[in-house]
Amino acid sequence: MIAALLLSPLIAPLAPFQPPPTQQAGQETPDGFEVQLYGRYQVDWQDFDPDADTSLLLSPVEDDLRLRSLRLGLQGQFTPNLPFRLDYELKGVDYRRPRDIWLGFEGLSAASIKAGHIKEPFGLERQGSAKDALMIELGLANSLTPGRNLGVLFSDPVKGGRMTWAAGFFRGTQHLDEWDDDGETAITGRLTAIPVDSKASERLVHIGAAFSHRSPDGDAVGFSTDPEAAFAPDYLDTGSVAADSVELIGLEAAYMEGPWTVQGEWMKASVDAISGDDPAVSAYYITLGRFLSQGDRRRYETDRGRFGGVTPLRPWTSGGDGAWEAVARYSYADFQSGPAFNGNELWTLGVGVNWYLDAHSRFSLNLCTADLDEVGDTDMLLARFQVAF
Repeated sequence: MIAALLLSPLIAPLAPFQPPPTQQAGQETPDGFEVQLYGRYQVDWQDFDPDADTSLLLSPVEDDLRLRSLRLGLQGQFTPNLPFRLDYELKGVDYRRPRDIWLGFEGLSAASIKAGHIKEPFGLERQGSAKDALMIELGLANSLTPGRNLGVLFSDPVKGGRMTWAAGFFRGTQHLDEWDDDGETAITGRLTAIPVDSKASERLVHIGAAFSHRSPDGDAVGFSTDPEAAFAPDYLDTGSVAADSVELIGLEAAYMEGPWTVQGEWMKASVDAISGDDPAVSAYYITLGRFLSQGDRRRYETDRGRFGGVTPLRPWTSGGDGAWEAVARYSYADFQSGPAFNGNELWTLGVGVNWYLDAHSRFSLNLCTADLDEVGDTDMLLARFQVAF
């Protein structure tokens, strides 16, 4: 009933809405200048049912309907060798700030270069867009991944090969208004490979690894995460310790065959504390997806080592049924590490369905449960309507 109330008012206006294909949105001039407008709109409903013990321990968990994300941006090139990207989150869960602001340089034989406020190269889900993720929220392991920071990124200049690499130097300034503040420095890199890529059998195997060495220079370091529901409070919180350095390790793998997708990641953060024991935390997830509609497939972006979006073979906006996909995920996080980090353990289990009306519009429904070790359970119903162009 809750999902129906959320979705019913949004279905009616969909038929006349047909955004132009991405490749036609850019405007190019003879000198090579090209610019394209892009954006996304997400409305989320999250309903929570914690048991009595969980309710006593945590702050109140309230059901809510929110405009989850409203983002607009420009991307393109000043010349064929100078790509750029600029976007702004007009409305987000916690803030309203710029996201990607970078200028690149292409054409060197050794590497492509980007400089500005950009994603650090770490993780499979994190490198992709949240709008293309299998589940509504990212897995628990992503609580250990760095996000966007100010830095310089070098990456593989050869596109379309079976391996990708990216590495860069960053300063820990997650948001624009912090650019003048001192932040931790970091060196982060990611390597991916496709050992199997068979078009005939529609089979692909992806593997990857990432590493980040971070220097907080004595600042406090800690980790926290919600139960894979952004409107909920943090279920795990380690507190913080003063640290000389932090090392992040990430392993990732994915397998696609026809309509099936299986992907997983494991991540660990090891802290070199200034005094006392050196704590470490870890998390992992495994996600399964299968298209129920015949012929529809998830797109893999070879040059970036990540998954892209879905374009239905029979769009609903053109009289078809769209693409239907069933998904499931198990996640686990261990934020308990001696006296330094007293963060407990958390696992989540969720199932869901995605309905892609066309290449731009999507409904998602997830039914999940989160178990906080030796505390209790929380049942959650998550729903999302999304338009992205």
